[in-house]
Amino acid sequence: MAVAKTTAAAPEQAVETKYTKEQIVRAKTYSRYRDMLSAVLDGERTYSKTEIEKIIKNGGAE
Repeated sequence: MAVAKTTAAAPEQAVETKYTKEQIVRAKTYSRYRDMLSAVLDGERTYSKTEIEKIIKNGGAE
């Protein structure tokens, strides 16, 4: 008996949610880094969690 092959649709690329400086600074998750993030983040752009974690890991350097 032949088995029909099914092709799975290519997985869509995951889109990371972006957050504003205000949202990040107010988040409980980053409360211990609030002062640093407030000084380093640009209020005119948005950041993903990956970008925020990288900034924290590098001590505030982007």
